[in-house]
Formats: sequence, structure tokens, C-alpha cells
Amino acid sequence: MKKFNDRSIIVFAVIFICMVLCSCGQAVINSESDEIRLYSWEYAGDYGIKANLSFENDNAVLTVRSKDEYCEISGLCVFGEDSFVIIDNSLKKEYFFGYTLSGLGLELTYNENRIKFKKTEKK
Repeated sequence: MKKFNDRSIIVFAVIFICMVLCSCGQAVINSESDEIRLYSWEYAGDYGIKANLSFENDNAVLTVRSKDEYCEISGLCVFGEDSFVIIDNSLKKEYFFGYTLSGLGLELTYNENRIKFKKTEKK
């Protein structure tokens, strides 16, 4: 009977340690901005225009491509309640975006223009 109890304790300890270790490093979503930063986003529009938005740590990268043009905005990204700013030091400019998160979509507003991105991948 004593061996059964010792085995039970060991099995329980191993399961507990596995559960603790498996939960380490998983992202916690407390706000919309956390969810936005956790995923990459893409847009495919008319005339072959494509855009991608991704985040790493406190930085964001927004790329826009058309057939023969390419633009990249990247730098420190600061979130507010319903907007964020990308501070691009190489272009020496700040880009302000409003956002609305809904399901698998992210609608960005820039200068009263709206673009709806789709969620693509989790980091």
C-alpha cells in the first residue's frame, strides 16, 4: 500500500511540473492591443495591392506592395485604447492609425481611409 502512495505522489508531481512548464511562455491576451500584436495581418485589394502588418516586441512593420511600388513603415509602436502610432525613425515620421478589431478582421483607419486586414498567423 505504501508503494502505491509513493507512486501516486511521484505521478502527481510529474504531471504538475509538466503543466507548469507547458504554460510558461504562452501569450496572455488582456486587451485588443495584445491580440493585435499576437498575430500578423494581411490585406489583398484591388489592382494587386497587398499589405502586411506584423509586430515584434514593441515594434511594428507595415509593408504595402503594388505591381511596381513598395513602401515599408517600421519602428516603435505605441498603442492607445482604439489607435496606435508607428514611429519610423528612418522616414522621420509618425503614422497614426485608428483600429477596430472584430473576429478575424482588423480594420485600420488612416486619414479617413479604411482598410480591412485579415488575421494570418500567431507568433
